[in-house]
Amino acid sequence: MSDQSRNINISGGNINASGGAFSLGDITGTINNTINELPTSPHPDQPGIKELLAKLTEAIAQDKDLLEKDKAKALKQVQVLAEAGQNPKDENKKDIADTAITMLKGIVAGLPSITASAKAVTELIPLIIPIFGL
Repeated sequence: MSDQSRNINISGGNINASGGAFSLGDITGTINNTINELPTSPHPDQPGIKELLAKLTEAIAQDKDLLEKDKAKALKQVQVLAEAGQNPKDENKKDIADTAITMLKGIVAGLPSITASAKAVTELIPLIIPIFGL
């Protein structure tokens, strides 16, 4: 009998179509690569999109209270923000970023406010929103 499972490649990570096997390390590695392509903040005393998304990624990846599947969903939204951040003035990118921000807020909405992800979204998203002119 041959293996009938299907693998889907998403940003370097494998997801088994029959179950929930995926690697958060692959997802965060891809996100970090995208974030590293962003410009650093022009103001040394203020974090820019690159620094803010790096903090958000770390908080989500380290959060022990967030289910693995929710971590993956949240990290995918950070990836979307990182890709949109490469051209934040583009109207299509603004719309995409707006949707990603809404999704992130929804993912952490049910968590206690003291969790790493909820705190990061609450503190960092208001700093990210103006970058996209939202």
